[in-house]
Amino acid sequence: MTMDTALINNDTCWRFLLQSFNTATQYAVFCSILFIIVMVVTPNFSPTAEKRLHLSWYSRAVSIVHAIAMFSRAAYYWLNINPMMELTSSISNFQATTMDIMIGYLIYDTLFEAFYGEGGLILGHHVAGLVCHLIGRCYHSGPTAFYL
Repeated sequence: MTMDTALINNDTCWRFLLQSFNTATQYAVFCSILFIIVMVVTPNFSPTAEKRLHLSWYSRAVSIVHAIAMFSRAAYYWLNINPMMELTSSISNFQATTMDIMIGYLIYDTLFEAFYGEGGLILGHHVAGLVCHLIGRCYHSGPTAFYL
């Protein structure tokens, strides 16, 4: 098998990524709005704390909501859709949507880390995760969705 036949067609890749874009963008906007809501509801949870600590708390609140959403989707998937944990060659619509949600969160959190985070390791971790999810979505790969 040559490298050309091993790789997915570029048109197909772009089609998968464009499908992903809508859900991912909506979820990134949802996370941003949730961040603002948490910021408004708990403006000064600690009056003596510095601004960076406040922003970190708001972001953690968003990450907790995201973790609950992803855990719920994973539990539903493993209990109802794929209880035998079978590995398929391509991803289902449920898996694609779940990856899109994760891509949306990573877009939100990568931007947050880039502007307000401490940079370095966490930012690199988010960029690497985003690239891996985008590649998995591009290839519409069952094993990628299974292990990500």
